[in-house]
Parts: sequence; structure tokens; C-alpha cells
Amino acid sequence: MGGVAPIRSTHWLAAEAQMIEALHARKRIPARARGPLLIDPGLDAAWWLVPLDAAEELADIAHLTVHPFDWPLHCPSTQQPACGRFWVDAPDGSGTLTDPVYLAAAFGPAAGRLPAEAV
Repeated sequence: MGGVAPIRSTHWLAAEAQMIEALHARKRIPARARGPLLIDPGLDAAWWLVPLDAAEELADIAHLTVHPFDWPLHCPSTQQPACGRFWVDAPDGSGTLTDPVYLAAAFGPAAGRLPAEAV
């Protein structure tokens, strides 16, 4: 598929947001609480990989759409972009996912008042 493969979310869920909002939110999430983040500038979209039980925690966050279990996310290699998509924070094999508590806070009503994390 042009350098991307549909990876089904069976060990994580994908939380989708607009790219610019996701990049701003990333600055407010401590590195220790951040997991993989995939972006596609052409679609103005970004996908955070979050734990399987994160859907309920993120359900009320207006700027996030949590895709269901087994949803296919079209991913490039972690080493190089493909079809305009690339990893800002690539999966590293450790199983680290974005903490939904921090993600919710970064997108929630108080997000503008959260300090930016040194990246």
C-alpha cells in the first residue's frame, strides 16, 4: 500500500486528533507519559496510541476520536515516512503507550493553562 501497512489495534487503541492540536498537546505531556504519535500533514490528522481501556477516559474529550478495538491504522515504517505519514514518537518495542490521563488533560478545558514540557 505505498509504504504503509494497516496495523489493527489489538494491543492498543488509536486516539485521533487534528495534527496541530496534537502537536500542541504533545508539548504538555511529560515524555515519560507519551507513547507513539503518528501524523499525516496532508490529512491534518494525528493518532496517539493509547491503552485498550482508554476509550472511556477519553470519551468526553471533544477534540479526540478514539477508534474501536481492531481498527486498522495505516502506518509507515518507524524508520522513514511513507504516503506523507511519519512518526513523531515512534513505537520502540517497549509497549509504551500514551497515558490517557495526561492526554485528556492536554486536550481538556484546562489545556491552555498546563505548562509546556521540555521536549
